[in-house]
Amino acid sequence: MLISQNNKLLFSKGYGFANRELKTSNNAETLYEVASITKLFTVVAILQLAESGAISLEDKIEKYLGDFDEPKDQASINHLLVHVAGLVPRGYELNYDSRKKFIESVKLTPPESKPGEKYRYTNAGYTLLAAIIEVISGLSYEDYLTKHIFKPLNLVHTTYWSTENLKNVAIGYTGKTLDSLQAFYTPQAVWGDRGPSGIITNVGDLHIFLTALEKGKIITNESLQKMLNEQIKGEAYGFHVLRKPNAGKVLARGGGLPHFESQIAWYIDKNIKLIFTINNRLRLRQQVWDGIEELLFKN
Repeated sequence: MLISQNNKLLFSKGYGFANRELKTSNNAETLYEVASITKLFTVVAILQLAESGAISLEDKIEKYLGDFDEPKDQASINHLLVHVAGLVPRGYELNYDSRKKFIESVKLTPPESKPGEKYRYTNAGYTLLAAIIEVISGLSYEDYLTKHIFKPLNLVHTTYWSTENLKNVAIGYTGKTLDSLQAFYTPQAVWGDRGPSGIITNVGDLHIFLTALEKGKIITNESLQKMLNEQIKGEAYGFHVLRKPNAGKVLARGGGLPHFESQIAWYIDKNIKLIFTINNRLRLRQQVWDGIEELLFKN
């Protein structure tokens, strides 16, 4: 867990076990799979490409991914970023094995809604953003992140997917009670994991990343405002936008897997950043978050 104010660290510490079998303790540097927090990195990559003039956020996605039938042909990059593209109905199975197969499977589903008409949070849109990143940059998604985000910011503890040669990596656990927790290992990655998930990192690197955003190190202030402010009601690029009585405006981005949970809460009005990760899925994230907020913002 990490807490900062005005980018000065107030608290950074680990709790519990990174490996319950070996009784290895978590610490502030322990690495976790952070699931949908990956979406923030995808947003930054897209904004970088827009800043370079390689794409426009208003471009229709078929400009880069081939023809879509009506009304899908009206879906834009902006629609994907804020989950209003309406391309895939809930529950439809897509083919995640390769970029080509994924795009084609999206084209074959019936539309859920007209682009721009309806909000529904979906991972598929962010996988399509990863496809656009690859098509435009000529790099794999993970190589783009490494070249344009990880290395420039010296995020030495951050990788995409692979834990090979990494030390201090938390084992994730699944189960409904503390006594029933069992080690769970993430299945082998497929192409379609790119975009919405897959980053492995720690709270320190995530703090470096957020601070770099704030200071304009990897995107311009104009781009940053799209991540800080609502583009549709309750939704900025990559962040949910909340307003809380004692805390003010909050940018929230969480992640969940069967064996990990993670949360970023950026309290804009007070410039407090809270980042924490959990290596089980006992549904403790909201309780932990609520408890920390009570301590931070009690009257």
